Amino acid sequence: MWRGMVEESKRLFHGLKERDSISWTTMISGLMQNGMEREVVDMFREMILAGFTMDQFTFGSVLTAYGSLLALGEGKQIHAYVIRTDHKDNVFVGSALVDMYSKCKSIISGETVFERMT
Repeated sequence: MWRGMVEESKRLFHGLKERDSISWTTMISGLMQNGMEREVVDMFREMILAGFTMDQFTFGSVLTAYGSLLALGEGKQIHAYVIRTDHKDNVFVGSALVDMYSKCKSIISGETVFERMT
């Protein structure tokens, strides 16, 4: 999503008759790329309530948003979900977890995730 095209993208997304995990993740990633962390979190919550599953790209954007917002509690909840959904061995997700923990100044947790990745 190009900077300045956010509103147009939102309008297109909300106009879709059928949404899937890819369309949700694309919107979430685009919002994150435009520094709209709060909207990432809101859209993520909508995605969950709509019953869609997350993939490594969704986790990456959402964890980055929580790290930027210094929302350690919410980031830990996503980490637990990562473990439950068997994404814990994904390097992309692991890197996003390390980044989130580091931004939230939870260095030991970030180090633990990093050590499990190696």
